[in-house]
Amino acid sequence: MFTHNLESGEWEIATGAITQSAGVTEIISHVHVSDTRDGGFSDWLPSTSSRPLTRWSHEANTSSPLPVGWREAPQRAIGSTPDTLNARCHCTAISFSVSRPTTQSSTFTAPWPDLIVPYFTNPSGVPTSQEKWWLRSDGTKYLAGTCACRSCRVAAGSAEAVEWAFVPACNISITDTDMPFVLPEMLHREGEYFPKPFHTNIKGLTTYRSSDHATRHFCATCGASVFWSSPDRPELIDVAVGLFDAPEGARSEGWLEWWTERVSFGEEAEAGERDGGFVGDLIEGMRVWEEGRGIREEEARVSG
Repeated sequence: MFTHNLESGEWEIATGAITQSAGVTEIISHVHVSDTRDGGFSDWLPSTSSRPLTRWSHEANTSSPLPVGWREAPQRAIGSTPDTLNARCHCTAISFSVSRPTTQSSTFTAPWPDLIVPYFTNPSGVPTSQEKWWLRSDGTKYLAGTCACRSCRVAAGSAEAVEWAFVPACNISITDTDMPFVLPEMLHREGEYFPKPFHTNIKGLTTYRSSDHATRHFCATCGASVFWSSPDRPELIDVAVGLFDAPEGARSEGWLEWWTERVSFGEEAEAGERDGGFVGDLIEGMRVWEEGRGIREEEARVSG
């Protein structure tokens, strides 16, 4: 929730923890964009309220600004291969990897996520889909998206949205062990639910049951959000995208296909306590980014 700069003595507050941010906080720039290698989230939010946001390569006002669309040459991620994507938290206490989709990745069903089918407009409930909506790009990538729900925001302490990837549990492996990946929801049977942390077999991972249908998993040392899981779809796990160490950059585009038509639970952000214009600005920025990505891919095909 806080960071403390030992040199300057300044304290910073995670704005996601502020109950009423509308009229209190204002987004003015992006910092440390160069750390992302691909622009990360800043490419989706180039402006707010029609005001351009400066994209600082490192610290604000003391580093060089970077243009929208900036990319650094891909770097080799340690341990990652074309078929394995490593992930870790900031302190490295939590370490795991994700593999490419396999036939086992589509052997189950799961309810539509709010990212695609808004729960807000479906009060009677969202049905389980027979479509394998979490598999994209002809079954070679996973779906990823942004979420603006209050629960994600205050749990992560992030600004106004967090990024999740939908990954089957069978494609998640614990680093340096042959143990199978297990979370509490994967042990439920006949409607029973076991939310106790000792069922989680990743050392250092702490759990918090944030609702009747959701458990959040985070690092007990650095506090990083790691997983979101639910007994409604125990075979499919939400993985925090920020943990991935993809050579192409923070958006892990070699592994993820981003949903750009909607911000999950954007209605909550627009309900009054947040800056209602943020979600609209983000969706518009993602739309423009998606159009530009399509143009770049077509140009690459033509030149190739």
